[in-house]
Amino acid sequence: MNHQRGDLVKYRYEKAQETFKAAEKLLAENLFHHAVNRYYYTVFYAIQALLATIKSESRKHSGTIAIFNKEFVKTGLFDKKYSRIVKHLFDERSDADYQDFKVFQKSEVEDLRLDVADFLKAVGEYLLQEEWLDL
Repeated sequence: MNHQRGDLVKYRYEKAQETFKAAEKLLAENLFHHAVNRYYYTVFYAIQALLATIKSESRKHSGTIAIFNKEFVKTGLFDKKYSRIVKHLFDERSDADYQDFKVFQKSEVEDLRLDVADFLKAVGEYLLQEEWLDL
């Protein structure tokens, strides 16, 4: 394993975990728009950790997601449900950030939370299996 690349993978995954904790606090405070934003970024940073393992990245969110789908979902490393989770979170985050008068119900955000927790766990397990993380 390339030490510098390994450090980047670990850093990005830890950033995803930290962002998830922030989202949890926002959800607990009923700050739904902000929680949705942080849940999306949790997944985004986790994807960036995965992309670091294959020395790939994109300057755009859409490109990052496309690489994840091509290299990790279409190859069978990750179930197709994770592609759907990412797409849904991307759309919800866009609404939270840019759509005036968008209202999120607590139950909606709690459902997103479950998907994000599942995604983060799957990425962590993959990184452990591939020996990018050591716990």
